[in-house]
Amino acid sequence: MHDALQKEIATYEKRTPKSAAAHKRALERIPLGVASNYRHYEPYPLFVKDGKGSRIHDVDATNTSTTTCALVR
Repeated sequence: MHDALQKEIATYEKRTPKSAAAHKRALERIPLGVASNYRHYEPYPLFVKDGKGSRIHDVDATNTSTTTCALVR
């Protein structure tokens, strides 16, 4: 693994301990700890508490701006 990637993962893990704990609890009930396999990624996914408009708040109280792209027929 590249040093830069290792650094980013370490920063993510330090910033998101409540998401790590939520994922650990979810693993006891749901395969991969998420509702579908495309939502899973290492070391664990971000657990969202709430959101409004383009802003979400994760369980670690991080305020994030999101952009979702969708294909429409």
